[in-house]
Amino acid sequence: MRLFIALSFDRELKERLGKIQKKVKNNSSKGRWVYIDNFHLTLKFLGSVDKNYVGDINKSLRKIASNFDEIKLKLDKLDYFPGKDMMRVVWLGVSGEVEKVKQIKLAVDKELIKYGFPKEKRKYTPHITLARDVVFESRKHFVDDLIEKDLDYSFTLKNLTLMNSELIGGKRIYTPIGNFRLG
Repeated sequence: MRLFIALSFDRELKERLGKIQKKVKNNSSKGRWVYIDNFHLTLKFLGSVDKNYVGDINKSLRKIASNFDEIKLKLDKLDYFPGKDMMRVVWLGVSGEVEKVKQIKLAVDKELIKYGFPKEKRKYTPHITLARDVVFESRKHFVDDLIEKDLDYSFTLKNLTLMNSELIGGKRIYTPIGNFRLG
């Protein structure tokens, strides 16, 4: 199983993100776009995991979720992680209770060390991936102007989720295999 841990989104937020993604996509010449049902905020990528560990991981996530309240965030800015000739990852940043997101991430890292999952060394930036390997037709700041009004959106994250990632028919499918209410 190919697993990751995320804060999952409700339908309303996914539809808002899809609207923003469409505007970004309309101003690009290519990219690999995240499917609307796959939008989430990743906390930790676990990679290939033996299915015998799933119960223990879910038990740990249930414990972590019970120690944190819901998280209030706001869409913040369009940004990207650079690549060679393109924007490797185009993403939306968030503002609001970002420190709470980072605290949950830290709790996940600490708890999962006992199962052999190392703490990540790179700095964690909470973000929502819209696409990978994007080439824009116009300058990025023009796209920023197009989506500025769409960024005025606040939302509450309520669930810590263990996700399974599968490639089915050439499409990446994320399936929750553990979902735990915060608080």
